[in-house]
Amino acid sequence: MKRLVVKLMIGVFALSVAGTVYAFPCMRCHKTEKDLKGKISSTKARSGDELADYLKNKSPKKGIHKNFTNEDIKKVYDALFKKQGMKK
Repeated sequence: MKRLVVKLMIGVFALSVAGTVYAFPCMRCHKTEKDLKGKISSTKARSGDELADYLKNKSPKKGIHKNFTNEDIKKVYDALFKKQGMKK
């Protein structure tokens, strides 16, 4: 019984840490914010909507990006541009 409780506690801890490691869903593949910022800048998107459209319809990796909601992509765009101090 004690082993079960310990395994359960370890599992809960692992899941909680895994949820905080990826602040953005993009960070699963794009390992650093600098890399992500470079990718977004190369799309020349001026808003979160433009970025979502590009990633889901025009990107070479559009199949991967279809799993993300437009709201998630907009949040990442807004957070990076506010955090990095970039102009939209």
